[in-house]
Amino acid sequence: MSLDNCKIYVLSYFCNLIITVCFMSRIICLCNRVGGNDVEKVLSKHPQASIKDVMNLTAASTSCGRCRSELEAFIEEIKSKQPATAPSSQLTIPFDFS
Repeated sequence: MSLDNCKIYVLSYFCNLIITVCFMSRIICLCNRVGGNDVEKVLSKHPQASIKDVMNLTAASTSCGRCRSELEAFIEEIKSKQPATAPSSQLTIPFDFS
């Protein structure tokens, strides 16, 4: 690969990265391009999700790990804004016996 091709490749990579970052609500994991909106979506569908669950579903903090504390803080921030609801003790049966 020539030097010119390397420059074009690097420039293309950083342009894509900048475009991705511009459209994220809040950057959580730069390595895997995970934004705050991605984490919020997971937590809205799975309010009791642990940090490991969020990591598995979004790939945040699964590369270098430097964003782990940011991810933990963001999860706590989102969970603190959610209304406190106790888990239902009733068993929901999806059949109608009437």
